[in-house]
Amino acid sequence: MTQQIEVNSATLTPALMPALDAIARSMNEAEYRYNLNEASLTATFPIDMSYLEFRARATQRSLYISVRYSIRIPAELRPEMLKFMNAYNWKTIISNLEMDADGEIVCRLTVPLDAGLLTFSQADIALHTALGSASRCASPIFRMTFSGLTAAEALEALDGHNN
Repeated sequence: MTQQIEVNSATLTPALMPALDAIARSMNEAEYRYNLNEASLTATFPIDMSYLEFRARATQRSLYISVRYSIRIPAELRPEMLKFMNAYNWKTIISNLEMDADGEIVCRLTVPLDAGLLTFSQADIALHTALGSASRCASPIFRMTFSGLTAAEALEALDGHNN
């Protein structure tokens, strides 16, 4: 059984507490490990070749979830990776992939909040949507980086046509 960390409401500002508490309760139910501080909730999840770093932060208006991959894409592979990311972002509705100038890829999801409130059900859906999107893209991203897969081949594998 994984370690569970209880949410300490005294450590969060009242505006942030409901949203992050809902994410923390969802993580507790799924028996995920996480860290909670005054401004954000973070967790690390193992995947096939590396890990995903999950971070959630809340404001009065939105819950921001980012899932960061633990690799940096080499400069010469970035144009092809951007083709894959652009096509993925075009197809998806609720999350998106971004790459920074250093080649680090992040899957992002934003949930609008009503006065900082987020139900457990909304938090659970947001958490698992973000993790699902990020883990679904992990294999194509790693295969493009380490095995020379093209963007078209990665998209085909992602769609389940060719594994």
